[in-house]
Amino acid sequence: MFSRRDRGLGCRASLALAFALACFGCGDDTPNGPSTGELQLVVTTAGGDVDPDGYLVSVDGDTPQRVTDGTITVGNLEPGSYEVIVTDIADNCELAGDNPLAVTVARDETTQATLAVTCAAYRGSLAVQVETTGWDVDGDGYKLLVDGVESAPLDPTASESVPVEPGEHSVALADVAPNCAVVIPRMRTVEVATLVEVSLAFRIYCAAASGPTAEQILLGGGSSGMLRVNADGTGAESLFFDPQVADYAAWSPDRNRVLVTLYDLPRDEFGGTLWTMAPDGSALDEVNAPAGVETSSWSPDGSQLVYRSRLPDVGLHVMNADGSNDVRITTGGEDWAPAWSPDGTRIIFSRVDELVNLYTVRPDGTELTPFPVAGISNVILTPRWSPDGTRIAFTAFRDGETGVWVVQDDGTGLERLTPLDLEVNPGEVAWSPTGDRLATTGGRGDDQGLWTVNSDGSDLTFRVGTLSNHVAWAK
Repeated sequence: MFSRRDRGLGCRASLALAFALACFGCGDDTPNGPSTGELQLVVTTAGGDVDPDGYLVSVDGDTPQRVTDGTITVGNLEPGSYEVIVTDIADNCELAGDNPLAVTVARDETTQATLAVTCAAYRGSLAVQVETTGWDVDGDGYKLLVDGVESAPLDPTASESVPVEPGEHSVALADVAPNCAVVIPRMRTVEVATLVEVSLAFRIYCAAASGPTAEQILLGGGSSGMLRVNADGTGAESLFFDPQVADYAAWSPDRNRVLVTLYDLPRDEFGGTLWTMAPDGSALDEVNAPAGVETSSWSPDGSQLVYRSRLPDVGLHVMNADGSNDVRITTGGEDWAPAWSPDGTRIIFSRVDELVNLYTVRPDGTELTPFPVAGISNVILTPRWSPDGTRIAFTAFRDGETGVWVVQDDGTGLERLTPLDLEVNPGEVAWSPTGDRLATTGGRGDDQGLWTVNSDGSDLTFRVGTLSNHVAWAK
């Protein structure tokens, strides 16, 4: 049995042990069990067209938080590795670095990670379609220019989608072969809206630039019949059509046929009849056209003809190449020497009223429009388009002299190609198939006949003597 003293001693010993145990953790920095850390995510957004509803950020698959710019703090994280995942990012925005992003949280520390998002401005696009038809197609294709800068190469027949900034843009084709014409307008101005695709179609027509007849020229109007000659003046051969005479030749686009006007002798002042023939003068076939025909021209695809008729009064007519569906397209003037544009959209001709000037008209007879030439105001004859459709050549009187001139297809940039001492026959000029030369007829001293000149006015050369004067170079 314990005495009171003994019981007092035991109580004091128990209290001392409890105090020692209680004070075990006092005044000591040693960790007492697990502690937590903190993760701080700094979200930044730069660029244009920022995602307005931000992004969803989650840590190890926990409930995501939505943020655009700012800081997300996730506390009470046990030490260890975590994955930060960002979702709902707009298509025009991109997160830098890894996603998911691996981070490590340490005990009693704040771990910071930056989530940097860059957004691009929303763009529009151009859907460009190219269709090339004709004969000698441009094999290496074209270049697409957007605002004057090369954007993409294009095959002769191709479709291309090109992203562009919203706003107004100019679109054109470059590197087009000289025997190929882009249907106007050659440069298009378009307005592109954000996230909108604008469609553009370019149509190109290519003439025959090579082949056995590419360097052949036909000359009519002479008393000895029509003359066929090579462009260098060799191989001259007369084509006879007794008892008639042939004039005003016009080559078909494929060079297999030639339009000619046949006149009875003595020559009828009211015109003749329209025929087609082979380039050697054989296989004559009359076109079912009214009498009184003079000058004529083929459409670029060879399916239609335009011609001037003097009966019952002067005007231009368009019909199918087989002579069907004849429609008169001009009235009210002495219209002369029609020529179809290489893109098939317009016909240019000389009109004699108080003056002699140029006009254009659509093949259906609409949009009759004067074509003023800055620098010449009268007696402009036989306009002829260059194969690429960008220039027009013609003969004209100025300062008492006739000459061959060229202008851009808007009437500007007038340039004389022949010198003053060459007396050019009025109304006679023709382009080579590649557009680098022109042929005309005229005289200088004893040299009367066919001349060629480069399209920049250089290398004027007499080729062959002839009294035939209406010239047609194979297209």
